[in-house]
Amino acid sequence: MAEEKKITAVARVESFGSSEIAQHQSGTSNALAARATAEVQARYIVANNKPRNIEKVRGRLLDYCSQLGFAEIANYARPVGKKNGEEQYAEGASVHLIRTALQLYGNCSLTTTPIDDTPETQTVQVEAIDHETNFSLTRSFVVEKTTEKRGEGPKGANPPKGRDTISSRLNSYGDMVWLCRATPDEILMRVANMGAKIERTLGEKLLPRDLVQAARFACYETVAKQIDSDPKAAMRQILDTFRTELRVQADQLEQLLGHSLETIAPAEIALLRRIFLSIRDGETTIAELLDSANAAGSPEAADQAKAGILQSLRKKAAADVKPQPQQGKDQSAKDDAPNDKDTPKDEKKPQPDAEPQQQQQQHETSGFAKKTRWQV
Repeated sequence: MAEEKKITAVARVESFGSSEIAQHQSGTSNALAARATAEVQARYIVANNKPRNIEKVRGRLLDYCSQLGFAEIANYARPVGKKNGEEQYAEGASVHLIRTALQLYGNCSLTTTPIDDTPETQTVQVEAIDHETNFSLTRSFVVEKTTEKRGEGPKGANPPKGRDTISSRLNSYGDMVWLCRATPDEILMRVANMGAKIERTLGEKLLPRDLVQAARFACYETVAKQIDSDPKAAMRQILDTFRTELRVQADQLEQLLGHSLETIAPAEIALLRRIFLSIRDGETTIAELLDSANAAGSPEAADQAKAGILQSLRKKAAADVKPQPQQGKDQSAKDDAPNDKDTPKDEKKPQPDAEPQQQQQQHETSGFAKKTRWQV
């Protein structure tokens, strides 16, 4: 067996406040480890010598947010559940905004590295480091190297062609589903999607919160201005984007919104942009959104939403009615007393204010009809 080739490396290592000549004589693996260590030390030295200017970072980031192409992909929206029969969305900064902000923030690194690989799984680690403050965040995740595919033939009885099958099962529809080994492209896509989500989470914790919020609001304003200037053009643009990139047709978007695209509001166009980004980045799928929209549009959900709205209106109307003073029998006795000259005999009893009741009745008949399906 041939001996491992020895590598002798002489490097000048500059640390904080001192420098020395280091000589490494080892195998290839030790040389790579020494190189990685030198790179990390160099990052800390540069961060110590050239600290960031936060105001300059803020100005450059807001310049990016004023560009429409960047603003359209800076925010995402994904469904988190229903409230009063309507789908609710969680919105936040996308991984594209976080990565750009980290680049401009400077003196920080965001890396995704595989740390373990077996025939069944792959373990990946994501690390975010601020080299100025020496603050770091690390998180790892595991990706399965298997995927489920529907079989071919009636009820999927035959295994899918060209796939290495492991086992099979029946799904809830009675069709055969086959567990197959994932292809390298499928594994790479899973690692990229999961890694992007964790990069967004760690990067947002590393950045100042006010910087991220300012960038998000600036992107909202940029998109809103473009939509207000030409709503029809903005609607056609997002429809074309859904159709060409996600194969989502206009009738599916109408089903998602619950009304015709002819009556779409500018706020709904902005929501569709964020939904598109969420689907493209793997946060959700169009099938999940359509299932939620169908459940929210069912008669049971509509009745539940109407009952909740009417109940809130009744509570508001009851709170607006001022309580009348408790005079009762004592006041009646004073009115009937013959020697009480200060109280007029023809005084009328105070009548309750009927205006809040009329407002309540009016809201009960028209409030539900005016409520929109989507809270944007």
